[in-house]
Amino acid sequence: MADSTAPAPPTEDVAKLHLDEVTGERVSKSELKKRQKQRQKEAEKAAKAANAPPKASSKPKNAAGEEETDLNPNQYHEIRSRHINERTFHGLLAAALMP
Repeated sequence: MADSTAPAPPTEDVAKLHLDEVTGERVSKSELKKRQKQRQKEAEKAAKAANAPPKASSKPKNAAGEEETDLNPNQYHEIRSRHINERTFHGLLAAALMP
């Protein structure tokens, strides 16, 4: 009786499976196509990310290059005054050099 309930040879099921070359697994044809399509999308996304320019910082910066949001009022005033004085000095220097 035990012999009559033996499962069918696995060759029928294995014949329907295809080898996934990346993982080495044997999967159905539809699963293999899904995996190949997913790998192709990931490769395109990686290539696009590699070619994309780096993102710019979203925080506002003043002329000195320091972030204005992290400054207290005294620091902001000091940096702003220094920047204005530098621009004024360069303006006077340029005016003195012009004939």
